[in-house]
Amino acid sequence: MSQFWWGDEDNQKRMHWMAWWKMCVPKDQGGMGFRDIHCFNLALLAKQVWHLLDNPESLCATILRAKYFPEGDL
Repeated sequence: MSQFWWGDEDNQKRMHWMAWWKMCVPKDQGGMGFRDIHCFNLALLAKQVWHLLDNPESLCATILRAKYFPEGDL
């Protein structure tokens, strides 16, 4: 008798599906504390842009400006 990884009998562990938004609820509010990947990515991009605008003469800013914005401003 083959057994599947999600369990096919009452004594087996089963997969418990949950909506992504429920998993993104903070732990102190009863959720699992996962981050919303889209919002997290936007926050990281905004932070990187802020550092580039704050220190435009840094090596990182110079390289990124040359690669992604060779003809203009950010």
